[in-house]
Amino acid sequence: MRPLPHRPPLQRGFTLVELMITVVISAVLIAIAIPNFRTLLRTKRVEAATQALASSFKLARIEALKRGRQVTVCRSNTPDAAAASCAAGNGNWNTGWILFEDISPPRGTFNGNDTLIKVEAPTSNAIDLTPTALYFLTFRPDGLPVQGNPVPNITLNVLPYGVSATDAGSANRNIVISRVGRVSVN
Repeated sequence: MRPLPHRPPLQRGFTLVELMITVVISAVLIAIAIPNFRTLLRTKRVEAATQALASSFKLARIEALKRGRQVTVCRSNTPDAAAASCAAGNGNWNTGWILFEDISPPRGTFNGNDTLIKVEAPTSNAIDLTPTALYFLTFRPDGLPVQGNPVPNITLNVLPYGVSATDAGSANRNIVISRVGRVSVN
């Protein structure tokens, strides 16, 4: 019997050139994906904060109709149930907000006789809300929004924090509160 010719074993794996090409292609794909991921993340944060705020306005209107009393949503610097209070003046809604049955004057101020309905936690600097002059909104027992007097349609522009309306692009959202109290998001 004749011995079989010796064959060298097959080597498996990648060459250094193949590995380097794979690393370069991966780096290019990651460099393309990261800016798009940041935009997606920013858009989703704004959407979540917008829905939370719009839901709070809707809940305030429903509670005003149900309770037969004024219910207020206000921006808060201390949005915890133990020491909740409304923040006066211009500012950002990133700090959270509270809903309460606004029993005793002045309107838009949470004090000892008012009943706390809901506390919304801070939004992690996700949004800027314009106009910033809106720091509270009260719904009458008939569901109409008021701020001293009955108001026309209110449009709140919700933007990513620290980004102008022109730079926000598709991340820009609007909360519209009609003069009859209907809340919608665009």
